[in-house]
Amino acid sequence: ITYPPRKYLSESHLNSLGLALFLASAKLFNKENKFLVLDDVVTSFDASHRLRLLRLLKNEFHDWQILLLTHQRHWFQMIKKELGSIGWLLREVDWTEENGTQMKGSPQDTRELIKIKRAQGHEVANDVRILLEEVLKEICHGLEAKVAFRFNDRNEQRMTGDLLPALRGTLKTKSPALNGEPIWGQLETSNLLGSIGSHDNPKEISPGDIDVALEDIDKFEKLFRCGGKCKQLVYRESYVEADKKLSCKCGGMTIPWNE
Repeated sequence: ITYPPRKYLSESHLNSLGLALFLASAKLFNKENKFLVLDDVVTSFDASHRLRLLRLLKNEFHDWQILLLTHQRHWFQMIKKELGSIGWLLREVDWTEENGTQMKGSPQDTRELIKIKRAQGHEVANDVRILLEEVLKEICHGLEAKVAFRFNDRNEQRMTGDLLPALRGTLKTKSPALNGEPIWGQLETSNLLGSIGSHDNPKEISPGDIDVALEDIDKFEKLFRCGGKCKQLVYRESYVEADKKLSCKCGGMTIPWNE
């Protein structure tokens, strides 16, 4: 056995190890009430382990009651995307001088937020841009698309201009048939609409333009996401040499792939 851990591991990996030991202890010794409180556990946590932590909680603690707190907006968006769809209750803590501290509901994903804001008459062009970036980030992560190096948390702030070329570059050799889909050109136009609405005059964007942009994003996502049982994206680790394909978790969605 090699020890002590702090002699060999970075601070973020030590925190990951500590959390793993805590969860294992809870599983072993807390067999009656099955209740956990995790308060900002990813503050000094390796970013590449965050999604794995969510899936660990989803798969191994599905019958537990868990209170998961965070101040990090990006982490909260990941929680909403990964756990909101399986029944987790999502709340945001809000404070105003008039009302003090209050709990308010949070839309489970950006599409729901767009729907709510449109119903209330708000501009949503910037939200459409954010939705496209979220979709691209998920797909790029699953397919392990290579993007240019960025320092520190800038790696988590990729925009469409970074992600689209990286994904197309990966597909050019790995899955050229997908790279030839006409939706790519349409997506560029939808991204332009989002950018205009975000940085210039959003009133130049009509409700019909927003409808088309949302349809384009949905069409694009369907190239990579299962519409059947698992609703998951295809991912690189599912590659089978004999089939030369990638698949989603349940195998209901596949794409051709050259390793």
